[in-house]
Amino acid sequence: MNYEEFCAALQEELFNMLDTGYSIHREHVLKNNGVVLDSLALLKAGKHCSPVISLEMLYEQCFPAFKRA
Repeated sequence: MNYEEFCAALQEELFNMLDTGYSIHREHVLKNNGVVLDSLALLKAGKHCSPVISLEMLYEQCFPAFKRA
């Protein structure tokens, strides 16, 4: 499974598991020192904060041979 397939499958599984009040968005999050992380944000209607899942780090844990470009 390549990285893009992994991201799409994870997003679909999370969508199926969560209540209908949630939406899931793939975002690029700017961290310290100009590092940009590919992430999924799980947004709940009416809320102003949300959990964010770092996709690259999760993919590295599931597929250790993966290396960031």
